Amino acid sequence: TGNGVYANGEDGYASFGDNSRIEVPLGAVDFGDEVTISFWSYGDENILPVNTSVFEAANHIGQRVLNVHLPWSNGSVYWDAGEGSGYDRINKASNAAQFSGTWTHWAFTKNATTGTMKIFLNGTQWMSGTDKNRTLGEIRNLIIGRGLNGNPYPGKIDEFQMWTKELSEQEIQDWMNK
Repeated sequence: TGNGVYANGEDGYASFGDNSRIEVPLGAVDFGDEVTISFWSYGDENILPVNTSVFEAANHIGQRVLNVHLPWSNGSVYWDAGEGSGYDRINKASNAAQFSGTWTHWAFTKNATTGTMKIFLNGTQWMSGTDKNRTLGEIRNLIIGRGLNGNPYPGKIDEFQMWTKELSEQEIQDWMNK
């Protein structure tokens, strides 16, 4: 049906395109106030930039709680996090070398208690925002490779990881090549 994900080898990557995705039912994992998501990505340089979602997570009523556009069609990277009738967002313009044609490591953190959201590129803080105090709450469903309603990611993802805490820059660097 075209919805499969190709996994390359025992220690490989997942290759996405069209409508392919990995759906992870989480039951009801309460992320509370903190989260870190990290992964390696290799975007298809023949397609990007287009509207994408590398992953999206929703609560019990299907509202977005977490999402990353890597990139959107304007070449900007967007990091959305927070529950309720809206979410907190930070974004930054990027260039093709940062999202396509090469493996890059991305990490996205949020700490609602301190009000900070950060984006790390290859282990170094690349973007941050303050006054981002929306909590995360329970996440029921996680989709990797596209958003809940589309925007497939044309590329490869490897070592997708999630923590229920905000990792420091050093911790992100420590996990990058494990």
